[in-house]
Amino acid sequence: MIYTERVLQRSKQNWQRIALFITLGMSVAALGLPVSASAATKQLYLTPGSTIVSPNSTITVDVRANPGTPIDAVEATIAYNPSFFKYLSTDTTGSVFPVELPTTTTSTSVTVTRGIFLPDTVKSDSLVARVTFKVLARTTVTTLKLTGNMTYQGAYVTPTTASTTVRIQN
Repeated sequence: MIYTERVLQRSKQNWQRIALFITLGMSVAALGLPVSASAATKQLYLTPGSTIVSPNSTITVDVRANPGTPIDAVEATIAYNPSFFKYLSTDTTGSVFPVELPTTTTSTSVTVTRGIFLPDTVKSDSLVARVTFKVLARTTVTTLKLTGNMTYQGAYVTPTTASTTVRIQN
């Protein structure tokens, strides 16, 4: 009988903790306090992480860097299947990197290179550029694959990368 009472008491305490956690989370949301949902540090990534689009529409992905340590340059390449996408443009409005090298493109990739002059650096999750593609008339699931690197004073930071999964459907 004593063992059962202990189990019930622990269970009640666990539920009280869960209720407190949920209440706290709801309070933060109700007050509009900022809650970070950004990518892990030392990461170069695309947003959105996944999306659904229609054929003959456009899709814009943000190239973002979350270095976790100071960086002064980013090079990001988005590889795509030309049967599903056609590169349209790169927009750097809002980028924290004021130095822009020309965007380079091939039939299957687009490369964006941005930088900032020292002593300034970027240390937090930031926009690098927005890249827009035309979605071609095919129904499929495909990926905009991101590769790239970040540097600080010429040394690579070597981030992880996260791509975008795209479902094209009518």
